Amino acid sequence: MQVGEVVAERYQVVSTIARGGMGEVSRCRDLASGHDVALKRIRPDIGPSARGELDQLFYKEAAALASVAHPNLVRARDFGFLDDGARFLVMEFVEGISLEQVWERQAVLPWDLVGAVIDQLLLGLAHLHARGLVHRDLKPANVMLSNATPLQRHSPSQLQHGCLAPTPRVTILDLGLAAFREVAILDIMRPQEEPRAQVARYATPPYCAPEQLLRHAMFLGPMTDLHAVGVLLYQFCSGELPFDGETDAELLEAVLRRAPKPLLLQNGAPKELDPIVRRLLAKRPWQRYDFAITVRDELAPLWDATRAQEGWHELRTRHGVETAGPIAAVSSIAKRIRPSALLSLQVADLFGREREQATLGLVADEVGRGARRVVTLLGEAGVGKSRLGQWLVERVHERGLMHTLRISYGRAGGALSGVLGALERHFGFSSAPASVIERALTTRWGQDENARRLARALTRELCPSTNAPVEPESPGRSELQQRIELLLAVLARISGDRPLLLWLDDVQRAEDESLALAEAALASDLLPGVLVLITGRPNATHGALGPLLARYDVKPVTLQPLTRAPLEAMLRSLLAPDGNSEPPRELLDTLYRASRGNPLFAVQQLHAWWLRSQIWWQAETRQYCVEEDALEQVARNTETLWREQVDVLSAETRLAALAATTLGSSFQRTLLAQLLAALGLDPAQTTLELVRQQILVPERDYLWWYHDTLEEYLSSELSADPRAEEIFEHAIASLRAHPLAKTRPYVLQIVRALRAAKRDQEAATELLDCLEQRWDQRRLALHAREDLQLIEACAGDALRGRFLCMRCRAEWASCDFAATEASAREALRWAEEHEDQRLRARAFQLLGEADKARGRYDMARGLLRQALESWAALGEHGEAAVTCLALAQCEHYMARYEQAEVWVRQGLTLADAAGADGLQTEGHWWLAWVLHDRGRYEEARSEVTRALAAFSARESPLGIGQAHWLLATINGQQGDVEAAAQHLQSAVEQFELAGERWWLLAAALMRAWLANVMGDFPTALNVAMEVCQQLEGLDTDNETANALLASAAALLGQGDLDAAEEALEQVRKLDPPEPALHQMEHLLRAWLAVRKQVWTAAEDHLQRALVIWGKLGLTAWAVPWQLGQLESHGWPPSLQRGLRRWRASLQEPKTQLSEDTEPLERPTAPIPSSDDGARGT
Repeated sequence: MQVGEVVAERYQVVSTIARGGMGEVSRCRDLASGHDVALKRIRPDIGPSARGELDQLFYKEAAALASVAHPNLVRARDFGFLDDGARFLVMEFVEGISLEQVWERQAVLPWDLVGAVIDQLLLGLAHLHARGLVHRDLKPANVMLSNATPLQRHSPSQLQHGCLAPTPRVTILDLGLAAFREVAILDIMRPQEEPRAQVARYATPPYCAPEQLLRHAMFLGPMTDLHAVGVLLYQFCSGELPFDGETDAELLEAVLRRAPKPLLLQNGAPKELDPIVRRLLAKRPWQRYDFAITVRDELAPLWDATRAQEGWHELRTRHGVETAGPIAAVSSIAKRIRPSALLSLQVADLFGREREQATLGLVADEVGRGARRVVTLLGEAGVGKSRLGQWLVERVHERGLMHTLRISYGRAGGALSGVLGALERHFGFSSAPASVIERALTTRWGQDENARRLARALTRELCPSTNAPVEPESPGRSELQQRIELLLAVLARISGDRPLLLWLDDVQRAEDESLALAEAALASDLLPGVLVLITGRPNATHGALGPLLARYDVKPVTLQPLTRAPLEAMLRSLLAPDGNSEPPRELLDTLYRASRGNPLFAVQQLHAWWLRSQIWWQAETRQYCVEEDALEQVARNTETLWREQVDVLSAETRLAALAATTLGSSFQRTLLAQLLAALGLDPAQTTLELVRQQILVPERDYLWWYHDTLEEYLSSELSADPRAEEIFEHAIASLRAHPLAKTRPYVLQIVRALRAAKRDQEAATELLDCLEQRWDQRRLALHAREDLQLIEACAGDALRGRFLCMRCRAEWASCDFAATEASAREALRWAEEHEDQRLRARAFQLLGEADKARGRYDMARGLLRQALESWAALGEHGEAAVTCLALAQCEHYMARYEQAEVWVRQGLTLADAAGADGLQTEGHWWLAWVLHDRGRYEEARSEVTRALAAFSARESPLGIGQAHWLLATINGQQGDVEAAAQHLQSAVEQFELAGERWWLLAAALMRAWLANVMGDFPTALNVAMEVCQQLEGLDTDNETANALLASAAALLGQGDLDAAEEALEQVRKLDPPEPALHQMEHLLRAWLAVRKQVWTAAEDHLQRALVIWGKLGLTAWAVPWQLGQLESHGWPPSLQRGLRRWRASLQEPKTQLSEDTEPLERPTAPIPSSDDGARGT
């Protein structure tokens, strides 16, 4: 650009500030205001490929500047295109001296002046970071010092230390690399793209953090900028940089590998500065400070404002730092100028919400002190709920009060998908493979076993396996609780020592599971404080949210439309941010009437006028003006507004927008690019135009709709478009060609696209095929019930049988056994009418499974036998094997171990015929359990060892854990307590790795009994009571009874007879169905009666335990230890003989009862309690 040239109709070039290989920055005079500005533009001779990349950089910088407003951050003034098509960006011109110029003339600055500069620098960074931005190129050249007095808000610590003195105003420049932590347009930090030394193209190596040099994009965050602050502190206090090298490679290696040189303070800085700088320069980001404001608070007591003022006066006198005032406007400006593109990017300030802001601020302060609070922020669409929620997030982050996690919801989500998406964005894991995610998490959290387990578990959540192996049954009812416990542990890692703000945005779309997580977070001791912020429509408090709100002291905030005064103030802040002009009254009146006080609608109307070039800046009146026709035909509702916005799009951009609706609420850029290319459009330019026109919003590798109502409007428009069929065809093909096409979100989007294209049968087939082919994936199965609702209305007669079958299986997977039974009976009727033998077999099988789950074992056996006959007739050996194992479980739970063994062995034969290795392994595990319960321990050990080898070969943590658990059981029965404890520890490790809460509870129960056997009664009691608490509210009578029995045994061991009796009474009321538990109860009651010297009751309970052994050949776990507690008592001869035979059977497991064994009949009288026995005595 030439000196004197006028660009963009209003900026006259005064001088060139800087020129580089990609662009240039000029000092210009704004002919409209008379102020000097800095204008940055791309050089006109840049090639098309580089121009596209730089266009995105300019757009990103403009978006960043438009989202911030702080005295220590440079302000944007204009943004747009020049006549040659190049983008330009206009910012305020800061007259003064950069820290780089200071460094060149005076390497060391007085400490108090350094403190004052860093203080303001940290304030600016705190504002930047709170809005999700990271500067990424903080260096002396980008920090300006000027004469203007800082105007930032002053904290109490500032007032205390006299920060109101006229120290220099610090301004952070050049947000060209500033990246939204949730947006990465360029992906410039990926390892495959460039060698380490070329990072200098995008940043300045001496000031780069190690994660920048290593191109670890997922580790970039506020701590990256704080590393640069540490370099600046070191540099201006010591006169040298903390890292050096003779070559660039040596410098990079020093930053990455070496500790900083010892800090030799040359400017009177206190020694307390050294640990602060060293922490700022830590190699790993999480070893630095979390918040800029925390650093500022630590530095505040170390510098003096008065001495800083003296240092600044000396510096500006020496270097001649002066500030020019405004210059008179020139008359050569164009009369009508299109307004800045920033008008379409700016975020409107909050007006008229002072009361709501005060309420939220008070609640946040309470949570900052460790409280737990719930706030609902409800209102109609567009009244500013999300804007107010964003204000709260910015406030608590800027003040360092708490960490935040925003959970948003889309249409394609499943259980906890909103939470997982929020975690993916928080950690920067978008599109990252599982190996990268796990490595990043273990790097962040450490290499200890707990950290590695948590990293693996979260990786599986974020990247669920597409070929998970079949594993032995784990009750589905615990799946949600397992996942919530995992996510709570992750939230605790994020929160650290500060409270956590969980923001559930657009909660009317939320899954119930997210609300369950929020409730668990409120109750968890893992988090030092929790604020759950819920934003949504007024009707969002129904369903699962209702009980959550009823259980907590909720602070309700209802947003109403704005009155005229605050709405007009908001519009003035957008149209006349400097306050030196007034928008026309007619414009303000029109926007207020049309919006009816809805701020979002008013802003969208402004944007629509800008997009249609119907609003302009009038130089003579210094006002924005709008065409009369636009004022008269202003949109009256949101749909009309979207129509006007879409109508001004070019044909290509409109086609792209319609096509994007087929991909869902959010989608990968690559997926949209493939679809646009198939439609003959330029993917890069069209996507950029969709973003520029505020149709889509970029978020890392994904694109989201600017507003959900815009997506809904475009979806309705697509159905009437003449190219709709072609668009759907290409969209479905693009979705099916994607590498993740077989995962649940993509399958659901394909189904939605097919339904929108009125290809209902194909949609139903798509979903049913997916569910049938991949039913072994537990997560898919658990969501199937919800997913099937998409096709319930379109599964015609040809697919009805398959649909009913899958619905039954889905209800079974979600543990709704009553619904399973109802659906299975409907499926059975349909199968009989249509002679569908396969569906008939499935219906009988699921009816039997439902009865088995509810403890109706006799009924279950009859139904499962019918299913087995049907599967055998169909030649379905695999399904028949599954049914045999279910029959074996029924027999096992009824203590019919011999018949259970028969069924398991038949199942193994069928599994072998079907070539089902997974079923065979499961069968060997069940056989081992049955053999164990029959007292054939060595055979059981052989079978479980075989299963363990197979599980290990398949790397199945759950299977390996179950095998070790059973080996611990066998060793415990044989009295080898040490081996049992070792296997139990191995089992726990595998269950934690698999995230299997249910089996962890089973392992905890065994640990309690082992502690009893070893005489460690306090540990046994603590573990047993903890299991009882975790089982509370679950339909798990057997497990609860087992835990109560373990606690009763510990209490008896400690001599607390009353508490033991109370625990045993709870077991009696539960009346668990398993005979083994009754056997243990009778033995413990006998022990209790002996301790109380109630001999009649003692003999009666021992007799009952012997009956169960004599009738069933059953010896419950820990019985040998219990017998040891009783044998020393002088029992009647018949009981002594029974005890000897029982003990002998344990030592010789295969010994069978002889024909002349004295019969032990079950008493017919009710089982007496100890009180009954005492009264009898």
